[in-house]
Amino acid sequence: VKRVDMIALAVAMLGKADPNCEWEWIHIGDGPEREKIEQVCRENREGKVRISLKGDMSNDEVLEFYKKEQIDLYVILSSSEGRPVALMEALGHGLPVVATEVGGVGEMVRDGVNGVLLPADLSVEEASRAIIALKNSPEKLAGMRKESRTAFRECADAEVNFGRFSAFLESL
Repeated sequence: VKRVDMIALAVAMLGKADPNCEWEWIHIGDGPEREKIEQVCRENREGKVRISLKGDMSNDEVLEFYKKEQIDLYVILSSSEGRPVALMEALGHGLPVVATEVGGVGEMVRDGVNGVLLPADLSVEEASRAIIALKNSPEKLAGMRKESRTAFRECADAEVNFGRFSAFLESL
């Protein structure tokens, strides 16, 4: 469902599309397909692509990682989702997003505003092109960072949402 293998192939294509550009994919999380993902990475990586599969990290470790590291964008290519908490965390840290428009993702990611929404039935090539297009547009990425924080406040910030919910209840 998460299609991490698709992300791995899309990242591998980045090195092929622009062999002189340096790319780094850092994946947080683990699961039963780890060996498959490692194999996809070994067999398809070209150019100056570094891949780091971090494995499981606690929520505190992920949040600390976001604070310390310079991350350009967050990629989520799931075939199905609800309202992914990991996406909310990425938005809260101002990360532009490349995502499939599934489940509640489109409620948080506004195409062209704080990220790029792709169809659920996308190809690896489409995913790779979207990543390259954003990476090659630093001005657009900068604007999307601000908009990601705004999207977080509007649809994921507990303090904001609690206030709205309380006001709604009081109005009844």
